[in-house]
Amino acid sequence: MNSSVFNHLLVYRFFAAFADQLMLFAVPVIIYMQTKSVAMSGIAFFIEWTPRILSLPLAGSLSDRFGSKSVYLFADAMRAVACVLVFVAIVHFNLDYFVALSLFMASSAFLYAQSYISLEALIPKLADKASLPKLQSRLQAIEQGSMISAPVVGALIIANAEPINIVIIAGILYFSAFIGISLIHIPEAKMSVRKNNKKVIVGILRDFRKAWQIFRIRENLLFLTILSISINLVFGIGLATGAALTTGHFSRTASDFGLLQSVTGLLMLLSLLAVPMMLKRVNLFSLGIVSYVVVAVCAFIIGVSNNFYVYAFCYACIFALGSWFNIYIRSERALWIPKVHLGKTIGMIVFLNQLTLPISGLIVGLSSSEEQVKNVFLALSLITVIVLIVFFHRLRSTSRVVAPSLVAAVKS
Repeated sequence: MNSSVFNHLLVYRFFAAFADQLMLFAVPVIIYMQTKSVAMSGIAFFIEWTPRILSLPLAGSLSDRFGSKSVYLFADAMRAVACVLVFVAIVHFNLDYFVALSLFMASSAFLYAQSYISLEALIPKLADKASLPKLQSRLQAIEQGSMISAPVVGALIIANAEPINIVIIAGILYFSAFIGISLIHIPEAKMSVRKNNKKVIVGILRDFRKAWQIFRIRENLLFLTILSISINLVFGIGLATGAALTTGHFSRTASDFGLLQSVTGLLMLLSLLAVPMMLKRVNLFSLGIVSYVVVAVCAFIIGVSNNFYVYAFCYACIFALGSWFNIYIRSERALWIPKVHLGKTIGMIVFLNQLTLPISGLIVGLSSSEEQVKNVFLALSLITVIVLIVFFHRLRSTSRVVAPSLVAAVKS
């Protein structure tokens, strides 16, 4: 792919990612400030993530069938419209914040899935095997960069203006991303479009079956998915309870939570920038496993500690060093899937992986106190260790990212 085109793609991707992070920060803070209930925060998290997860297999099929760029543009445009609608509903019709924001995040989450999978399917098709990890690192850095700035902006708005203003700012960003991407010429983005006269629903069901066949006959994809599920449960509980634990259990302000989110984003960016240096010493597989172990250890510490600064350090490490695992898992699974079936298969795998997020919301929703949530962290840390022990040898012996050409590509 032409480097100039990819750079422009990253810029406009940042706009949409910033809007995503702005809402992901603001909604749980606002809901907890209104309800003072960790259970309600968990329910809101469940409402937000369920449509996102359920739409992932559909997103993969649509990406293969209609082209990644078209699906990506549709998602940004519809999210901009959704922002306008929720703004009007709250300002002019006095709809309850919890109801309005939950409905907005549900619809936005469905569209986010289309955006996420279309981009996941697009990048491997535009990059050769050697440059894939390097491009994935740059994309991950752009996405994490939004985590540094968005919480700061969100905290400033909550502290100094009506929270509803966050929604309209996000809408402007989504619309800007839509305009920018639509002006970029990416002919490769449509190379997977299929032209046939069969009904779309029949074709989509066939795509689901094909994705499942690919997933079933490639045993390593199953092992990778189980590994991702275990660590995603830790991520999910962390996301669902971050605002509640910070502003409730530890009695900190929304600005403190915004600072924590920004520091986490900064550490994530620094950890991603460190990937080339790390790969001079270890291969991508080893880097991913180190990241996995760090997440397990930090989850254990959160479960047993009652110090805010210890919690904040472990929270930041879970997401910052967890980004290494994301690079590994994205690169590994892409090398096990035929390119012509990337969209549908990745959609199916990410669907299975991210089912853990609404499950995390339900777990938190069933918790009666912040102390029970800390026990969940403790249990998950033990589960992740068991999963790693069971699957480590097989994953190491068959890993495709250990190839020297891949390591050299990220070093360059």
